[in-house]
Order: sequence, then structure tokens, then C-alpha cells
Amino acid sequence: MASHPSCSLRRSMILCPVLLLAACSQSVGIPGPAGPQGAQGNPGPQGDAGPPGPRGDVGPTGPGSTAYYSVQSSAAATTTVDTWIDIAGSSANFTTAAGSTVDLLVAGSIAAQLVTSGSSATCALRVLIDGAPLSSDLINGDRLVSAPVSQWSAFTVLQRAPPASLAAGAHTAKLQLARLSADGVECEIDVGDYSAAHLQVTVR
Repeated sequence: MASHPSCSLRRSMILCPVLLLAACSQSVGIPGPAGPQGAQGNPGPQGDAGPPGPRGDVGPTGPGSTAYYSVQSSAAATTTVDTWIDIAGSSANFTTAAGSTVDLLVAGSIAAQLVTSGSSATCALRVLIDGAPLSSDLINGDRLVSAPVSQWSAFTVLQRAPPASLAAGAHTAKLQLARLSADGVECEIDVGDYSAAHLQVTVR
């Protein structure tokens, strides 16, 4: 059945505003300005560790050291002023390579031995390599010790032979003793453990 014209008019009056509203809501306006940047977010969780890298090459062998050792084998005593004497047994044979450094350590104790008169003696010690003293002081040597009669005075001698002073090959180090004071009291190094000279040569 056909509708009455008044009804069609009423429907159009209702639908037109709805359609117009829908059309307006779908239109796009001009973009506004960008807003301010937001705060930085929290760091994310740490990732898994990566695989190990390749193994590096083996480095060169580091410098080592070799020690040589000797102990005095018999008692030694001076007899003449300003005269160097060898200490039996206190020598060591050693071998160096090119550029080696040699450190020498000597330890022991000295006593003054009364012969005629006096209360003490001034004793000198020095280290030699291949017969040449390491000290440039040919009179006093490497160490001076004032030794009272009947008392033992400990001594230590430490010397170094730099690389430039020694060629590669075999060498011999030894200890010598001298008296610098007047006659009447001599310098003595006994062979007992309490006195005997111990020589250590370290080659690096």
C-alpha cells in the first residue's frame, strides 16, 4: 500500500540531518602541530652474551733465570796489607746468552784474628768475573767491614754485571778478601756455617 505524502516528508526531515552529520564526521581537517617529545623509556633487558672470540696466538717465551751456587771450602785469612786473596770454594762457573744480566750475591761473616797487637781490622771484599773486579775501586773493593778481634761481623755483597760487560759463553765468578789496616790483626773468614762465604750467581 502506498504511503501518504505527509509520511514521506516526515521521514526525509529525520534522515537528512543524520546523513549530514555522518558526512561531516568523515571529513579531515588541517593537522595540528606536533606535541612535545615524551620522556625516554626504561632500557630494555640485556641481550644474551655472544659466543667467545677466536683464541689468540701464543706469546713469546718470557725471560727466565738460572742460579749457580757455591760455598767456601776452607778457612781464609790475610797475611799482608793491601793484598787480595782468593776464598777457596767461593767461585762459580756459569753460562750466559747474548744480552744476559748477571746478579751476584755473597754473604758470610768476618772476624779479626789477633797476631801481635791491635783490637780490630779493616777488611775488604770484592767479586770478580773472569779475573776482572766488578768494582772500579781497586783498593776498597765492593764492601768494607770493620771486624773486632774475637767477634764475627756479618757481610753482604751485591753486584750486577750488565749485558754490555759480558759476552755470551762460559764465565767464572769468585770472591776475594784483603786487609787494609796495619799489621798485627788479620782478617779471617772461617769455614763453619756461621762464617763461610756463600756465593750465588743468577743469570737472567
